[in-house]
Amino acid sequence: MHDHNAHKLLAQIPLTVSPFAGLPTSITLPYDYISLPASLPPPSSSQIVSPSGQSSISPDQLIVDCGNLAAHLTNEAKTAREEIDKWVKSIEERELMEKRRVAPGWLDTGVMMLEPTKKAGTPVTGGATAPLSMPEPKVLGVPVPDGYARQAASPGEELDRAFGGLGV
Repeated sequence: MHDHNAHKLLAQIPLTVSPFAGLPTSITLPYDYISLPASLPPPSSSQIVSPSGQSSISPDQLIVDCGNLAAHLTNEAKTAREEIDKWVKSIEERELMEKRRVAPGWLDTGVMMLEPTKKAGTPVTGGATAPLSMPEPKVLGVPVPDGYARQAASPGEELDRAFGGLGV
C-alpha cells in the first residue's frame, strides 16, 4: 500500500500545470493567538443553577419537568374547551325550552309559517271570511252605545268611558 508506485490507471492520466491555478499560501496568525488545548476540561457542573442561587436542577430533570408542564397545559386547555362547549350547549337548550314554552309545537312540526285557525262556527262565503261578531261592550253590566265604545279621541274620554257608568 505504501509502495510509492502509482496505480496503473492513474499513471495513464497526464498532469498539466495551469497558469490560472495558484498554490495556497501560508496564513500569518496574529500575535495574540492562543491555540486550543489538546483535550477539553470536563464540564464545570451537571446542574443548572438559578440566578439567585437558591435552586438547582439537572438538565434531564428540567426536560422531564417541561414535558409534564406541557402535558398539564394541554389537559387544562382540553378541560376548558369542554366546559365552554357544555356552557354553550346549556344556553342553546334554555333558548329552545323558552321557544317551546312561548310557541308549543312550533319547533316540533317543521312548519315555518304560522297561520291563524278559523273558529268552527264561522261560515265562509266565496273565499272571503265572514265578519267576526264582537260582543256588545258593557261597563258594570250597563250596555254602552256603539259609537261611544269604539271612538277614543283622548285619554280623558277613555277614562270617562271606563268610570262614567259607576254613577259616582
